[in-house]
Amino acid sequence: MTAQFIAERVNRETDDDIERRADPRWAIAAPVAAIPLDRFFLPTGEPFTGMAHNISAGGIALIHTRSVATPCLALELTLDSATEMRVVIQVVRCQTVGLFYEIAGPFLVRIAAQTV
Repeated sequence: MTAQFIAERVNRETDDDIERRADPRWAIAAPVAAIPLDRFFLPTGEPFTGMAHNISAGGIALIHTRSVATPCLALELTLDSATEMRVVIQVVRCQTVGLFYEIAGPFLVRIAAQTV
């Protein structure tokens, strides 16, 4: 993944965009460790690293080099130098964006934040 692509993706939304989400979202650029999960939250594939590009209280969107076909992902991301977030999301969207894929969905389970 190129840093320029991620930066453009993070900054692509403007005030003119129509917001359809219940919660406001924030642009971020943070690496995300992901594990594909089945509907019972059991691992079904190899872990991978993506890049989060926006987050809200209700969900997250990330960029990856490949599509995912699993219904859920376990994610771990570092929000700042002291906070790590672990969640399970339902994959509701996996679409091509240039040479990459945008994977997005709502949080299903949030594991208590840990101090790094």
